[in-house]
Amino acid sequence: MKLQIQNNQSIDTPYKEKLLKTKIVNSIEELQQFKTDWDKLVDISNATIYQKSYWLFNWWKHYHNPDADRMLILFFYDDEILVGIAPLYIHEEKFFGKTIFKRLLFIGSETLHGQTFGLFNDNSPSDYLEIICYPKYETRIFESFVNFLINNKDLYDETILTNLNDNNSSFKYLHEILKNCNLRFKFRKGEICPYIKTPSSFEDFLNSRTTSVKRRFTQSWKESGKLFKIKKSGSFEELQIALRQIKELHQNKWNKTGYPGFFGDLRYERFLDEFINSCYNDDVIWCGVAYNNDKVIAGRLAFKYKGRLYDYLSGIDDTAFEAKRRPGLVLLMHMIKDSIDENIPVVDLLRGDEAYKKDFTNSFTTNWNLRIYKGNVNVRYIFVIFLLILKFIKILIIRETMLLKIWMKVYKMPLSIYKYSRNRFQSLVRKIKNFLKTKNQLQ
Repeated sequence: MKLQIQNNQSIDTPYKEKLLKTKIVNSIEELQQFKTDWDKLVDISNATIYQKSYWLFNWWKHYHNPDADRMLILFFYDDEILVGIAPLYIHEEKFFGKTIFKRLLFIGSETLHGQTFGLFNDNSPSDYLEIICYPKYETRIFESFVNFLINNKDLYDETILTNLNDNNSSFKYLHEILKNCNLRFKFRKGEICPYIKTPSSFEDFLNSRTTSVKRRFTQSWKESGKLFKIKKSGSFEELQIALRQIKELHQNKWNKTGYPGFFGDLRYERFLDEFINSCYNDDVIWCGVAYNNDKVIAGRLAFKYKGRLYDYLSGIDDTAFEAKRRPGLVLLMHMIKDSIDENIPVVDLLRGDEAYKKDFTNSFTTNWNLRIYKGNVNVRYIFVIFLLILKFIKILIIRETMLLKIWMKVYKMPLSIYKYSRNRFQSLVRKIKNFLKTKNQLQ
């Protein structure tokens, strides 16, 4: 379908600077022509590895739904110079084959976000999402982006931009610009993202921890040569073997707690494999395992990019005898040591407030989720929301049925029913508390 786009019309928004020329790309075939320029812009911008072409292009390949998703990527130009990219797509909600609601989303977003109305934070492979900006052009890019939203309201019913980190451009500029525009919007706080400022030496890192944490870390570090050994992947073949082992550890751990794990979704496994294949030669992969004899007991996968080491995926056999010395955390300490040796300033522990992260650092940024509404509430809007709630209930039933089946594989009846019910009730209470705690939005 040919999208009818209106650019740079005169509206009553008080823009500070001249708007940029906007080009629309809505096919993967056309997008491939921009791959080199795309990556050059990402490399010099404040964007993360989650904006590289080998991440977002592969996400589109494996996650988009051809029946409901339409690519809508905005390229911003100053004359003929590419200065910004908004990697977006439109997701269409349908009722008996007819489109009833359209969302504008980041490519790389949670595949169910918006259908859960903010109560459930559905997992996404992408920790940080962002509009890519050439330095010093941020104001013009985000004003041009907001201008596009105002002038093209027929393309969407709402815009949802998730995982906007408050350390990056999109959160800072959109919050300021939207306050002065005729658009209804809400920012909601998402997950915190702890990170470690790489010290000058590994000894300085240990000394920066509390006495009890330093003692535990030191004990685990010393045991790494006795109870288990550490091996870092060198060749591509070693990396493939290590990834298979980490996948198995990851799945076993999460299945035992009643969750499907990332690899319960075949799209994720295919996406990650293709991403690894695409970027391996760029030397961005860090991968290590802890093993005893021929048995792997823990593993971690991380990405290196622009002065950050992203601690992305881990797995551990917590039933192993060696687990008492925390081999997974020893691998993280090896990441810190390698960051020191390679002059990488930050080890990013990514989304989540898991308890072990507090032992490593007190520093964190915060992700935010932005929702922009096209218009006021009316009868059609209420009807659509009712249909979306019905769809959400269907999704919830399917997901909970899948989780129950996982519990039934681990425990026999009726213990599986009891453990499933207790786990899901505790999870629901925790999510409701977090939802209420973050109910105060930025305006």
